[in-house]
Amino acid sequence: MISQTASTVYLSNPEAYGPAFVSDLLYPTGWEQQTYISNGDWYPWIQLEWMCSILVSRIMVYNRPGGAGERFKNIYIHVGDDEMVANGLSTSPTNGLCAFFPGPSLTYGIEDIACSEPLRGRFLTIQLLEWDYLQIAEIIVFQDWPHSMFESINVNKLK
Repeated sequence: MISQTASTVYLSNPEAYGPAFVSDLLYPTGWEQQTYISNGDWYPWIQLEWMCSILVSRIMVYNRPGGAGERFKNIYIHVGDDEMVANGLSTSPTNGLCAFFPGPSLTYGIEDIACSEPLRGRFLTIQLLEWDYLQIAEIIVFQDWPHSMFESINVNKLK
């Protein structure tokens, strides 16, 4: 992964609440520590970017600790090659829909969300579909390897 961007950051303070926390592989143990938090806003989102397209099959989202875990609900997850573009009060990704998570989650909740089908892209976007704070401690992305990649390998020839 090369970058994480977001529609907004709580208190405009990325050092305390920025999107980089979702991929640091550290799960916070206290209130608001190492957690991405958006401002209260309409349709807040966070986006992960890779240098090349990957095939995403599912994601695990570690919800924030310390309270308000029920805010993680009505979530769209998109995957594709287009960066998220803000358009007034709403945003509309052109990437494919991986999954919809109706929620709500729980404080300290871990949500394992499978794509309806594996999707290829450089960008993964998680977007809340209402006014609220988007709060995520960690995101783990699982890649799916196409069978055709392995079909051409003859295991007997490798011995």
